[in-house]
Amino acid sequence: YYVDFPSGMVRDVNGNGNDALTWDFAAVRDATPPTILGRLPSPGGFTRPQLACILTLSEPVQAGPGEFVFFPLSPATASLVKVPASEVEIRGSEVTVAPRA
Repeated sequence: YYVDFPSGMVRDVNGNGNDALTWDFAAVRDATPPTILGRLPSPGGFTRPQLACILTLSEPVQAGPGEFVFFPLSPATASLVKVPASEVEIRGSEVTVAPRA
């Protein structure tokens, strides 16, 4: 890209305009996937049913395809819980999964 910022494009409160400025730069596609930096509850930890699980990632993220699924450790003690998108909240680099089931 090439940017041409002409003189006088912006002015201070006294009416003084900026000097002209030009520069160029290259735009590079981010090819590094986000990594998980933290998770709550922690691996092997405990939580009560219906409490949120939180993932903290290395960069801001947005929703993609698929769904969160909670699998029981023991099939005899719990049932599979698929979490719909309405129960997932993304804020910057934090993903909160709060199943209601």
